[in-house]
Amino acid sequence: MSKALVRDLDWFRSHVQDSDGIYLFEDVDWDTQQADIIAYSDACLSGLGFYFQRSNEGFQCSVPETPPKDTIFYFKALAVVSVVEAVTCLPEIPSRLLIFSDNTNTVDIFHSLRSLPPYNDLLKFTVSLLLTHKISLRILHIPGIDNVIADSLSRFENTRAVAECPGLSISTFQPPRVAMGQTF
Repeated sequence: MSKALVRDLDWFRSHVQDSDGIYLFEDVDWDTQQADIIAYSDACLSGLGFYFQRSNEGFQCSVPETPPKDTIFYFKALAVVSVVEAVTCLPEIPSRLLIFSDNTNTVDIFHSLRSLPPYNDLLKFTVSLLLTHKISLRILHIPGIDNVIADSLSRFENTRAVAECPGLSISTFQPPRVAMGQTF
C-alpha cells in the first residue's frame, strides 16, 4: 500500500470513529432557496476571490507570482475550500451553504468527492470541515459571464467589483494552508 492510501484510510477511520453515525446523501436534494449562505467563488493565475451575496462582502488573496503550470483548476477548487473555511469562522455557522463556481471540474469533484491525487487533500479538508460543523454543501455551476464579482475580486479589479455591487465591502484572506498540496 502506498503512503498516500494509508493516509487516506487513516483519515476515513478517524472520521468514522469520531462520528455519531454515517449519513450518506441525507440532504443532497435541498432546494437552493433554502441556502443559509450563498457564495460565488473564482480564481485566476494571480488571485482567488469569493463573495457572500447577502452580506455584500467580498474577499480576495494573491497567489504566487510564478505559479506552477496547470494550476488554474487547483486554484478554483482552493477558492471553494476557502469559502467553506470562511463560513466555519462566522458567529452563526450555516447548515446549508450554496457556492457557485464557473468551473465545471470544480463542481464535479465536490459533487462526486472523487478527484485526482493532487486534489484529495482539498476534498478531505473540506469534508472534515463539513462534518465537524454539520454543514450541507451544494456547489453549482454558473457561467463565467455571470460570475463578475468573484472574477473581479480574484483579479483585484475592485473598481469593477464595486460597480457591479455598490457598497461591496472587500477584505483580504489567506487560503487554508493545511489543504494546500503546494506551498507558496
